[in-house]
Amino acid sequence: MGLLDKAQKLKQESGISSTKNSPKAPSPGLRTLRYTTKLDDIYSYVEQQGSVSLNVLAAKFSIVQDEMENWLKTLESEGLLELCYPIAGKISARKIGFISSIATSTSQTSTSHNQGKKLINLLLFAVLVFASVMLLYMLYKNYAV
Repeated sequence: MGLLDKAQKLKQESGISSTKNSPKAPSPGLRTLRYTTKLDDIYSYVEQQGSVSLNVLAAKFSIVQDEMENWLKTLESEGLLELCYPIAGKISARKIGFISSIATSTSQTSTSHNQGKKLINLLLFAVLVFASVMLLYMLYKNYAV
């Protein structure tokens, strides 16, 4: 599926209408060939990786960084990916929803981590209570009249 087809499908799913004239669909009897462009390859690579920095993309596809940024802006304007401009660090391209997928997996991991911490805290509390009871018992035995 080409990028234009993907963008049109995403727009239809989200209810966005295009002001541009969309190309006519080929008649069902005609055989259509699909070609991929470098832009298709960039989009596919970002989708596979999840998040890729601008300089990595520029090096991988042998494109100047300024030109790569323009291409990524085009993909972003079509709603196919997100560009991230951090305060410190490198510009990166991310697939849509990449951060929410990380947050979901992190929250699942942190839930099991929190359960382990609770168990350790409970065991430490039990040891502390036991040690306190033993200390009180020994004091009572030694100083009882």
